[in-house]
Amino acid sequence: MSAKPNPYKRVPGIGMDVYEYARLYMADDHLMLVGLSAWNESYRRFFFRDIQAIVIRKTQWWILYGALWLLAFFLFAAIALAVDDVASIVFWGIASVFIVGLAVNVVRGPTCSCYVKTAVQTTRLAPLGRLRRARSFLEQLRPVLAQAQEQFKKAEANLPPVVVESESGSPESPGPTAGP
Repeated sequence: MSAKPNPYKRVPGIGMDVYEYARLYMADDHLMLVGLSAWNESYRRFFFRDIQAIVIRKTQWWILYGALWLLAFFLFAAIALAVDDVASIVFWGIASVFIVGLAVNVVRGPTCSCYVKTAVQTTRLAPLGRLRRARSFLEQLRPVLAQAQEQFKKAEANLPPVVVESESGSPESPGPTAGP
């Protein structure tokens, strides 16, 4: 007996939210945000037809991360210069770890906050924490969203119009009315 093919494609990246790790998966008709903490696993599904916006906002956290890596490097480099022989080699080794961390941070690029907005909620997509990755994902998602929402609009256009009768018996549109 053959196993069913997995309908989900994992979106690259893992994000850390307040108290949980988050991963993002894409299926044919929806996105799935999976959150995993020490005691809980949560799933949020966002159907393409329901998504109103994907918001990507560049943040300055990557500059703070870079400054912290650089500060740690300078701290251990200063200690390495102050001590002799073997201790100096050890502290230069530790300092090199921090300079590599700085290089990785610079190569990964600017950070961002990415949100998906539907009619009922706005949710942060923590796995899309770097601007380059978020833009790449948006370019991949844009045609899929357009196709899903186009099909939804066609189906909605075939529905009969909704008419609400007022107390006077004449038909009115169901929209909001201005009060006195």
